[in-house]
Amino acid sequence: MSNKLARGMGSFFKSCACRRPSGCPHLYTIRFRNSRGRQAEESGFSTQDAAIERLTPEASPNSRRPSAR
Repeated sequence: MSNKLARGMGSFFKSCACRRPSGCPHLYTIRFRNSRGRQAEESGFSTQDAAIERLTPEASPNSRRPSAR
């Protein structure tokens, strides 16, 4: 399954040297820029979906409301 992330969202990968990374039991690692603008990594995601869910920001309820002017 291939999911596209918006540019600048970050990346996810497996840091193992297995021949078939998609079928190996190793965990995914994500790399992203934190709120201070520094590169950060987190590991421990068992699926691509879990890694992508961590990379994509949730929209706050206020951001979906139209402005009341």
